[in-house]
Amino acid sequence: MGILKKKWRLLKQASSAKKRKNALGPYARAILFTTKNGSFLAPVDDIEIGKKIGEEGGYDLKELNEIEQLLNDSSVVYIIGTHIGLLLVPIAKKVKMVIGYEANPHTYELLQMNIGLNKLENVKLFNYAAGDKDDEIEFYLNIANSGGSKIKPKKDQFIYNFDRPETITVRMKAIDEHFKSEGLPIADMIIMDIEGAEYLALKGMQESLAGSNSLYIEFIPHHLQNVADVSATEFFNLIKPHYTRAKFMKQPQVVFSLDDNSSSFTATIENMMKNQKDDNILFYKD
Repeated sequence: MGILKKKWRLLKQASSAKKRKNALGPYARAILFTTKNGSFLAPVDDIEIGKKIGEEGGYDLKELNEIEQLLNDSSVVYIIGTHIGLLLVPIAKKVKMVIGYEANPHTYELLQMNIGLNKLENVKLFNYAAGDKDDEIEFYLNIANSGGSKIKPKKDQFIYNFDRPETITVRMKAIDEHFKSEGLPIADMIIMDIEGAEYLALKGMQESLAGSNSLYIEFIPHHLQNVADVSATEFFNLIKPHYTRAKFMKQPQVVFSLDDNSSSFTATIENMMKNQKDDNILFYKD
């Protein structure tokens, strides 16, 4: 997609979000969706997620199936970047416990309501950003795609601020220190989607990664380059020592051995960085 065409699409999305909010009035906060993932309140002006689950009646169902194959009723799952709970809710119905972190305070409020809507009692939630230390950090509250809310990018771009997000300060926690201070169990699986803050979070959870069996993580080249300002090598050096295999969700039939065939995995990542191709990656141990 050309740069001008992409900018036009984003501006149109921001305009649609504003029109929906204005049409429903200043006191409209959320819309209720009944989907294959569960029941969810989503922000009234979120055009991205609202449109997807409203039209398709589900969210990432194929990938959810891949994840669930690695889980059972004794599993403990950490979800870093829960958003409104579209993955958290169906996973919580199949495992022993889910521990969720969500930095956006507005999304967090809806997430708490969604836990109640789906009558879940095995979920523990925290309104923190995940990072490498206990600190405060600037954070964008995106509107048209609330799931795109993120820590303030080191190299800001139109794609991050097109809907004029409010900038707030949120509390950041290192997962390793936090789970120990709270007396939480070690994760069997970690799911992470935090819009470019993954590098900081990974630095603060090396013990958690070592103790887990699998990691499902979003990989978007421009997030590494602009939000985190790190290389792909720096990023994956925090992950690869803890797992033996990896597969990309857009080609799950291809499994990379991180011990014997690491060069093939590296070449794939280099190609994705060059062509700005994103995917979710599942890392796991034999």
